[in-house]
Amino acid sequence: MRKMWYIFSVFVLSHNIFAVPLTNMNIQPEIFVGRDREMQTLENALVRDKTALIHGLAGVGKTTLVKNYVLLNEDKYNIIWYVNCDSGAEESLLKLTNILHQNKIIGNLYVGDSDVVLSQLGRFLRETKLKWLLIFDNYQESEYEKYSGNGDIIYVSRKEHYMRNPILVDYFNNDDSQLLMKKLLPKYEENTFTLPGHPLTLIHMAKLIDLGNSNIIDLVNEKFTSLLESTFEKIALDKNVFYFIKYLPNNEIPGNLLKIYLGNNFENVISILKSYSLIRDSWDKKGEYIMHDNVKKIIETSQLFKDEILDQVAFKNYIQSLNKLLPYSFFEIGVFFKEYPILKKTMFKAANNIISSGNVSSDDITLVIRAMQIALLDFDYKTLEEIRQYLANQSLKNIHPTSKVMYDITEADYHAFKHGNNELALQILKKSLMSLSNEYKLERFLLNDQI
Repeated sequence: MRKMWYIFSVFVLSHNIFAVPLTNMNIQPEIFVGRDREMQTLENALVRDKTALIHGLAGVGKTTLVKNYVLLNEDKYNIIWYVNCDSGAEESLLKLTNILHQNKIIGNLYVGDSDVVLSQLGRFLRETKLKWLLIFDNYQESEYEKYSGNGDIIYVSRKEHYMRNPILVDYFNNDDSQLLMKKLLPKYEENTFTLPGHPLTLIHMAKLIDLGNSNIIDLVNEKFTSLLESTFEKIALDKNVFYFIKYLPNNEIPGNLLKIYLGNNFENVISILKSYSLIRDSWDKKGEYIMHDNVKKIIETSQLFKDEILDQVAFKNYIQSLNKLLPYSFFEIGVFFKEYPILKKTMFKAANNIISSGNVSSDDITLVIRAMQIALLDFDYKTLEEIRQYLANQSLKNIHPTSKVMYDITEADYHAFKHGNNELALQILKKSLMSLSNEYKLERFLLNDQI
C-alpha cells in the first residue's frame, strides 16, 4: 500500500496538477527595505538544510521578511502553506490535508482522528516529489518539527529556539530607518534626526504625518505606546470599537463577528483602521483581519480604554454579537468552529468572563450553554465541569426556551458520553433536536443521517 501510494504521488507530479502553487496565503507586494543580508541568509539556509528560524522582537519585521521571501520564490514551490500557531495550527494543517485529498493527491482519510490524519499529511510530505513550503508563524515548541521531505520549513518566533539556522531580525540602523521613511513618505527629506530603529514605530509615525495629524519633530522621540495612544486619540472612530476589540482572545479579528456588531458601519470602520495601519487582511483566512500584537496589547492596557461603564457596554455588545453569530444546532456549532477556530477561543474567553463576573442575564446564560456544547464536542471535561458548576448556581427559568432545551440536550449527552454510552447519547441528541426543531421551527438544525 505504501509503495502504491508513493507511485500515485509521482503520477500527480508528472501531470503538473498545480499550474500555480496551492496556497492559503493572500499576500500583496509591499515596501521592503534593509533586510538583504537576512534574506540571503534565509535562502542559503533553506538550500542547505531545508529549515530556518526567523526570530526577533515584536514589530521588527519578521513576518514581512517571510512574506517577501514567498513573493520572490513562489515559482519554486507547488505548495505554500501558512500556519498561525497562535490560533488553529491543527485546523490549518487538517485543512491542507483535506484539500490534498480533494485533489486526489492523498488517498482515503481516516475521519474522526486528527492525529491519524496529520500522520497521513506527514507521510505525504516525506514521500511526495512535489516541492512544498510550510511557514509556522508565532511558533512554540511542538511536534511540527518532525515534518521533513522534499520541502522547506520556516519557523517564525520571538524566541530563539534550539534549532538549526536561527536568523535574528533586529532593529534598523539609521540609514535603513531613513530609507523606510522615504519609501513610506515620498515627500520626506532625509535629515539629521536619528529615527527610531523599530520598523512598526516608523510605519505609525509615517501614517500620522501623512494624514496631517503630526510632524516628525513631535514624533521622533515618542515611544511606541505614546505614538499609538496619539493615534487612538486622533482617529475618527467611536472608542467603543476598541473596547469591543479588547475582548478578542488574541490579535485576530473575525470579520463576521465585527460585522454583526458594527452593522452598516462595518466597511467604514475597517477602512479607517487600515488607513492607520492598525489592522491588515489575514494572510490565510478570508474575511478576517490581523492586528499587530503590540497594538492589541496597548489597547488592552492603555488608560484610554479603562472606563468601567464603556467596558460593561462593550462586553454586553460582545456577548449579543456572539449569540447572533453562532448557529443553534449542536452539530452545526462543531462544523462552524472548525471553519472559524478563532471564534472558539473568543467563545471560551467570553464564557470565562461571565463565570468570573457572576453575570446572569439571558444572553450570558445562553452563551455559557453554547460554550458547554463546545466543551462537550471537544471532550474537554474540565471546562464542562466548571461551566456546569456555574449553571447550577443560576436560575434557568427566565432564559429563552430554546436555550433551556439546548441546556437539557447538552446535559443529557454529557451524562451519556461520560458513562460511555455513545449510542444513547446520539439517540437523546437526535430526539431532542427533532423536538426542538418542530416546536420552534429552527430551520438551521442538521437533522440528517449524519447525526
